Amino acid sequence: MFGFPAPPLQSASRKRESYACSALPQVTIRTLLFCALVALIVLPFNSVQAVILWNDPETTLVYENGVGTDILGGAPLGLPTSQGGFALPGQPFRGHDYKPGILATGDFPGVNLETRWAPNVRSTLTFVQISEQLDRFIAPNQKDSYAFLASLEWDVFKGLTLKPTYAYGFWDGGNCGTGNLGTEPYAGYNPNGNCPTVVAGSLAGAAGVGRNIRRHYFGADVRWTMGPFSLQPTFIYLLGEQEVLNRNLVLNDVDIRSFLFDTIGGFRTGPFLIEARIMYTPGVNANQDVQNAGGGTIRTYQMINSGTSYMNGWSEIWKSGVDYFGTLLTNRPGLALRQAASYDKYGRIFFGLAADYALTPSLTLSGITNVSWTDTKVDTKGTSATAGITPSGITTAGNPFTGGKERYLGNEWVLHLTYRFAPNVVFDIAGAALITGPALNLQRTPTGFGCVTDGNPTCQSRDVYKISTRLRVTF
Repeated sequence: MFGFPAPPLQSASRKRESYACSALPQVTIRTLLFCALVALIVLPFNSVQAVILWNDPETTLVYENGVGTDILGGAPLGLPTSQGGFALPGQPFRGHDYKPGILATGDFPGVNLETRWAPNVRSTLTFVQISEQLDRFIAPNQKDSYAFLASLEWDVFKGLTLKPTYAYGFWDGGNCGTGNLGTEPYAGYNPNGNCPTVVAGSLAGAAGVGRNIRRHYFGADVRWTMGPFSLQPTFIYLLGEQEVLNRNLVLNDVDIRSFLFDTIGGFRTGPFLIEARIMYTPGVNANQDVQNAGGGTIRTYQMINSGTSYMNGWSEIWKSGVDYFGTLLTNRPGLALRQAASYDKYGRIFFGLAADYALTPSLTLSGITNVSWTDTKVDTKGTSATAGITPSGITTAGNPFTGGKERYLGNEWVLHLTYRFAPNVVFDIAGAALITGPALNLQRTPTGFGCVTDGNPTCQSRDVYKISTRLRVTF
């Protein structure tokens, strides 16, 4: 199963066990073909330095400097490679993006190849086994889904680095794992409903067919620094096709056309750093229903795996910060900023300012403010649930569609203090407030405190306040 969140801190003492290649019981044909292709590319170039990582949740094996070596320092296994290393539990994504959560973040099972072609040119190829249907008795809920990612990183000159990236993802009936990362439900539609529902230990029957998702990502990252100034723009264009079960129980092939623009600019002088961040991704009008007979076009940007890490460091309420887990709308993943750049199907515009001042080398004071809107107006008469916002007048009797109403999501303020007692001991405390906007006023059932009636019940959003503390000790 694929979709492990990216931990804010990963322990170096994670337990690892080593096996020979012949002991890996779950190596798929696709993985073996990928490894063979890697060998054909790398082995002819004796001067090329490469690092290949194979990852299985139960196994870890590292080949280094031309011979296979146990990662814990065991005897060489005598398995030669090109100059570099070959590693056969969840290794982290790396080498494909500069901003956490924007394309592929968190831990994954698969193969990763990192190659240095020249002092200023590097490449990364990654195969990801999102989910694998190996044994319906052991893992009855899984189907066969995978992704490929390829990036080239080029240091044009000192201070300027370009990184074009291409990725392809295929989901067989959505992500049948518990996290549904990469295929979050939204607009009242759940693409992950075509999975066997039996428990482990019971022989599962064949899963349903259809609801497949195919996506192509074309993007580029830039990092540019000039003296005290820095600029880090990212642009990713997403296109593909998704099978959607419409309300007449017929599969539609719906086009995917979306993009994400996200840039950070900064200025540093001495102990003071100030940065600004702007993000935009498009949405569709409230009256466009992906499950209608025509299907329309999907404009919602979804990552391969956000690792629940998008907008790390730019929020304490929209996205967890000091406490790691306190996230707004966490039970509505298609609306939660940590894993959905778009707010449901309505897109999102995000603008943030952040400033850090190091009072001493051990004491840092930080402040953040952000404000956000949706790209199109939210149907606040729609019903909010786990599958996102179901448009009004579609499933709710007596609630005729009234169109989009609001775009403003709110304004957040954060004050954060970090004190480093010792190299391995850090204390953090943060206070945050979110002044919510009317786009968060959503109908919920049953109606309760804070709901008013103007023909239909609407729950008025309330401002959010939060204080978090953390004492972190690393070994």
